[in-house]
Amino acid sequence: MSTILNRPQSLLRLTAIILSLFLFSCNLNDGDEQVNITFKVIVKKDSGISRVCIAGNQKNLGNWNAGKISLTRISDTLFSRSFVFPKGENIEYKFTLGAWTTEALDGNFMIPPNSKLIPARDSVITTYVKNWRSRIVDGGMYITQNLIPDFTYATELSANWKFSANDSVLFSKPDYNDSHWIKTDLSRFPPESKAEIGWFRLKLTVDSALFGKSFAVNIAHLGASEVFFNGRKIFTSGVPVASPDSFEAQQNRQWYAVIFENRREQYFAVKYANPGKEYHASLGFDPGFVLSIANINQALIYSTSQMRINTVYQALYSLVPLILAFIHFLLFWFYRKSVQNLYYAICLLGFASISYCNIEKFIATDPGTIILLYRLVAPSIATSIYFGILTGYTGIFTVLPKRRFFYLAISVIIGTWGIFDFSRNVGYSLYFLLAATVYEYLYIFFKRKSKTGKIDILISVAFVILLSSIVYQLLLDFDLVPSLWGFRMVYGIGLLALIIAMSISLSYEFANTNKSLERQLEITIRKDREIHEKEVEKRILEADNKRKTEELAAAREQQLAFLPKNIPELPGYEIAVFMQTATEVGGDYYDFFLKDGELTFVIGDATGHGAKAGIMVAATKSLFSVLAREYEPLTIIRKFNAALKSMNLHNLYMGLTACRLTGDKLVYSNAGMPPFIHYTDAKGESEEMMLKSMPLGGFINFPYEQRELHFSTGDILLFMSDGYTELHDGNDRMMGSEVAKALLRDKKDSSAGDIINSLVENMKKWSENNPFSDDVTFIVLKRKRS
Repeated sequence: MSTILNRPQSLLRLTAIILSLFLFSCNLNDGDEQVNITFKVIVKKDSGISRVCIAGNQKNLGNWNAGKISLTRISDTLFSRSFVFPKGENIEYKFTLGAWTTEALDGNFMIPPNSKLIPARDSVITTYVKNWRSRIVDGGMYITQNLIPDFTYATELSANWKFSANDSVLFSKPDYNDSHWIKTDLSRFPPESKAEIGWFRLKLTVDSALFGKSFAVNIAHLGASEVFFNGRKIFTSGVPVASPDSFEAQQNRQWYAVIFENRREQYFAVKYANPGKEYHASLGFDPGFVLSIANINQALIYSTSQMRINTVYQALYSLVPLILAFIHFLLFWFYRKSVQNLYYAICLLGFASISYCNIEKFIATDPGTIILLYRLVAPSIATSIYFGILTGYTGIFTVLPKRRFFYLAISVIIGTWGIFDFSRNVGYSLYFLLAATVYEYLYIFFKRKSKTGKIDILISVAFVILLSSIVYQLLLDFDLVPSLWGFRMVYGIGLLALIIAMSISLSYEFANTNKSLERQLEITIRKDREIHEKEVEKRILEADNKRKTEELAAAREQQLAFLPKNIPELPGYEIAVFMQTATEVGGDYYDFFLKDGELTFVIGDATGHGAKAGIMVAATKSLFSVLAREYEPLTIIRKFNAALKSMNLHNLYMGLTACRLTGDKLVYSNAGMPPFIHYTDAKGESEEMMLKSMPLGGFINFPYEQRELHFSTGDILLFMSDGYTELHDGNDRMMGSEVAKALLRDKKDSSAGDIINSLVENMKKWSENNPFSDDVTFIVLKRKRS
């Protein structure tokens, strides 16, 4: 009955799905390595429990089916079963006695969160369970205060029912013998039964603490029912008879008060009829019913709040768009050339229809009306989306793009499909349509900005409110945050903000058309004059730029000559380098020296970039050629520092990391360079190797340090200049080193060259293909696996 009982959904819920795709991440397993996990559950002695189930987020754990996967009973107190999982997979699970009404409780008699583990090796997980939310005792569902506490809403009684296709009022009596009836785990007609009417009975074993206590009962279905408790009729929903002429279906929306009697065994009996069960099942609805019990105070509060909230929702999400649609129809009527207002009015009508259907289908009691409301959702969404696109087009295009016919065809197909099919495939197709239109909306937004030279502040603020409400709605749907004053459709606040902002914007543009044209004429005249003046300036600058370009090209050729012609080949290692300067002459530098299987190399970054930085690089190259042959990294650093200090280069400094690789040992020293990253294959972790120090040329006696590390098979080293970590995106955020650390973990099986290619691609995406403001250099060393 999940289709019947869902909370109201709407167009923005679809948008939330699109947004959530950006938050989705895939877990990469360590190859195909598998581990064996054994789950053991120990229950109390003499508890009478004969079956324990496990439910979890994996296929072999039943995909959260509470009664699908049973553990093997080893003894009266021990249940066990082993499963095979991919290494590193995220596993979540719970234990039940076959239904969610019987899940395991913690020591405080509370429902615990999902248990989690990430398998790393073969393990045994032992769990002691003293208490269960409910369980089958004496052949009946054991009802305790845990099932109807003061702080929760409702519990579905969906397991351990019995069914008979016969009809007799005696079936409602508590003492009726139903041992020969068909057992059905869910409150629906058994699959093997062709009956359209019958009786269902559920035995309850009631804890004595509940004797004489009141509780609330609700039933939800698309058929008709009579509900009895201990032989007394509680309520009727519709007319549950076999005669088609007299049968009357009704969806119940009320809660009814019931009192537990002072006896251990008590019974629910439901006479239920649904001649349209096959039709309902074909549409994706549950043809049976759901019987729920709840704390009577909570049920009363919920019913009252739902009535209030539904009234507010209908007023906000249906009435307001209808009023705005009428206004925009009038604007179009009085000025027929403003087709943008016509398109937007139809878009608003589509949204009003979406809101009305999504809210009313949880209020209506006639099943035919409910099904009709479901049928109207998809065409309403398609209509709203398509005319929303046209509204945006007319704001920036004189002739509408031909791709509007593509969106029209898709909208008609999906809308028509949704009338006859309620399956998830229709929902997925709407997601694809919405995803395509997101591109159009963004295109329209930036196209409008490029044409007008400004952003509509009102719409921008409304868009920020909309995105915030979507994020909050996602968190709310996953129960990560509380609802706002009882409102569950938080996204509607943002949607209304955007609708009202759009209406104000369109009305403003309509009222100020002549003024805008005058202003545009003035701008055009001024631009023509500016173009003429700039043309003169351009010709002057072109001559000067040509001269400077030729000089810088020569300087760049000289700088590139300082760099190694070839990357050295060191047995057992892969080495790759990359350098890109921010200007024609950069300040980054790298160099290698290989002698007798021992590799000495440096990576440096002069202050700034351009011609001055090129001078520092030339000095560093000369020093390295002399010092790399004889000295260890720390000595190289010290001698570099002394030499550069003596050259009296004033405000020119040089950051430098010097390293020597001998076998599997790396000795390194640092002078003002960013930490390099060491990926350890054995741990699967990336670590920054930091040596805080001053750049070369600053202090003559600075206490530089030297350290060493073990370079194991499969390990990766990444040396880089600060042009990578300090790269800014469009929002002025720095990239930092976390992206590089994650990339080394993800690309651990790639070659050194492929790792550098991935780093470069990351930079382009982060900077949105804008020119770099600083030089960027990488050196990647990877020890090959044998």
